[in-house]
Amino acid sequence: MSQHSKEWLTQTLRQMLVIRTFEETADKLTLRGKVPGGMHNSSGQEAVAVGSMSALAADDVIATTHRSHHHTLAKGFTAKEVMAELFTKATGCSRGRGGSMHLGDFHRGHFGGNGIVGAGVGIGMGAALGIKQLGTRKFQWVLSAMAE
Repeated sequence: MSQHSKEWLTQTLRQMLVIRTFEETADKLTLRGKVPGGMHNSSGQEAVAVGSMSALAADDVIATTHRSHHHTLAKGFTAKEVMAELFTKATGCSRGRGGSMHLGDFHRGHFGGNGIVGAGVGIGMGAALGIKQLGTRKFQWVLSAMAE
């Protein structure tokens, strides 16, 4: 028997479905050549993103990999702003400068993704050191390509 309420389980499933729908839509648009620079699909990893993000507080920080749509959405970014980022729009979460692989917003605790396998570990270590030096109790989560 689950220790979680029916409401929490329903919300978690809904979040996973939003992420899957986002990935399928973005994939179709990419295959049609509509997404500048392409993208790395993260379909099938919805549960990992939603599960791990549900263990974090809203002000906890994360560092991700080149496959970061699902973590970004699970952290609370809207599908509209993530899709805008894929289309390099100023309304995107990185103001249109990041594209698919570089989603993030430092002020919202998302230290971004990047195209170098394992580089999120170094970014996460720097974030953890900064958090320690500031004396805050934020949790820092590194989502490495090795775990994908």
